[in-house]
Amino acid sequence: MISARTEEASNLALAQLGGRLSGKITELREDILEILAFIEASIDFPEDDVETLDRKRLAELLYEALNKSSFLLEGSKTGKIVREGLATVIVGRPNVGKSSLLNALVKEERAIVTDIPGTTRDEIRESVNYGGVVLQLIDTAGIRESTDLVERLGIERTWKSLDTADLILLIVDANAPVASEELAIIEKYQERVIVLANKTDLLSQDRDYSQQQGVWIAFSVTEHQGFVELEEEIKERVYQGRLITSTEPMLSNIRQITALQRSQDALLGAIASVQQGGLWDIISIDVRQALQEISEITGDNVQESLLEDIFARFCIGK
Repeated sequence: MISARTEEASNLALAQLGGRLSGKITELREDILEILAFIEASIDFPEDDVETLDRKRLAELLYEALNKSSFLLEGSKTGKIVREGLATVIVGRPNVGKSSLLNALVKEERAIVTDIPGTTRDEIRESVNYGGVVLQLIDTAGIRESTDLVERLGIERTWKSLDTADLILLIVDANAPVASEELAIIEKYQERVIVLANKTDLLSQDRDYSQQQGVWIAFSVTEHQGFVELEEEIKERVYQGRLITSTEPMLSNIRQITALQRSQDALLGAIASVQQGGLWDIISIDVRQALQEISEITGDNVQESLLEDIFARFCIGK
């Protein structure tokens, strides 16, 4: 709550504080534990008259657990972005308006703006709350061929920053043909790129960008045109068309997300084994692994929980 920088981040923290997230994870763990208890009881206590699962019912239970984990993972990327922000790189050729865009977004003269190409040589970093999303902005050196050593080093950093960016704002000059460097960025990074065709206020007539590859927005920093469309596009990408509420469970911790992903992979392995007619012992390995991974989040002991569940559920040794 203390570190939350937006209303959405506060809602996320409240949901976790209220136990909604832990309740969903515990529910998923209990489902996997029940599946493993049935399998282990039939393997370890064949002489007792214990209830067993046929393969069809086992597959159904595994799919139910898989769907629950998918629901939690679906919001994990959004949760991480809401909490930590979106690494956003502003890139383009010299003098297309990169620094002007940065200044407009942060609402102050943070970057130097001149008509001299190559003014920005090193990365300039700022953060801003934009439409409820924290953008970790990085203004980069203009991409071009240069003989200046310092500028070339800045351009190299620009290309490296693109590889780790969550979002790339590629600014192009609406009055000029698309350059080879710009096409290379669009083709390489595809879904991560939003193309801002800047300086549309200087066009004699409007242009249609619907046939262009990727998402293009007619833009003018000086006339403040296109900012609403940019905000909506960013929110659509982050929230994937759905609103988050204070009661919606959403993972935002990378350790939890990784553990849940590994648990889901193990569930997929168990389902594959069931479909291929694998032995119960083989199926139990993947189910146990799924339980182990989810228990890393809840902090429960797998073996103790399994034995307690088996003896509570079945009449063993009676």
